[in-house]
Amino acid sequence: MATPDTTVIDPFDTATEAKAPSAEYYGEIIVDAWHCVLEKGTGKRPFDPGADDPSKRRTAIDIVILPVAEANLSFTLERKLIAETKAWTGITWPSLQKLGLANAREAKNKFCKVRLAPTGRTWIGTDGEKKEETAFDFMELFTNEAACIASYHGRNGAAPQAAPVNPAPSSPSAPTAANPDPDADPNKKTALTFAKAIVTNLARAEKDLVILQTKISEKIATMPMVNKYYTAESPEIMQLIAEALV
Repeated sequence: MATPDTTVIDPFDTATEAKAPSAEYYGEIIVDAWHCVLEKGTGKRPFDPGADDPSKRRTAIDIVILPVAEANLSFTLERKLIAETKAWTGITWPSLQKLGLANAREAKNKFCKVRLAPTGRTWIGTDGEKKEETAFDFMELFTNEAACIASYHGRNGAAPQAAPVNPAPSSPSAPTAANPDPDADPNKKTALTFAKAIVTNLARAEKDLVILQTKISEKIATMPMVNKYYTAESPEIMQLIAEALV
């Protein structure tokens, strides 16, 4: 008969050694890089090679993680970094290098598992509370979305659940208790945030409206959490395209 474990665990010891749990996220990486200048009171603005001092040129890195639909997240994971800071050189870029990337552009549209790691920088917010800066620390890259979703479902040994069957869309009708105002749907607002990231990212490299709209349509088609509400022809998306091409 096994002897009962009589080891006494001191709660003061566990309190001393305790660490905050690390949340992990799964999704697609949207990343862009551009040269900028940091101005007091303004922040980042595009670097003008014809007018700005080259010594003041910095590199902006904008990263958005588009969570897999299965995660049911209602918020955006986004970090706007300066490459010449610890957040990028000490955490985010080294984590991608460990996963085999040789150039930052290779992260574009990769599916990943990522966590938020503290950079060590803190500040006092307007509410008087101490804030801690965090940066993306990439833990794993996947060959495709299916592999990312499979890893998400298997993170705790949980089996994937069948996706709900969406009913066929009906014609628009006035809001009722059973058919609420779609603009009040928080998931729709989140989808528009992700759509904006898609449009902004693609528009940086493509200025032809027809080609850009085709690329946006293809991208939205791969994202259930966005194409549930929008297509590349939706008025909201067309407005985002118009703003991005200005």
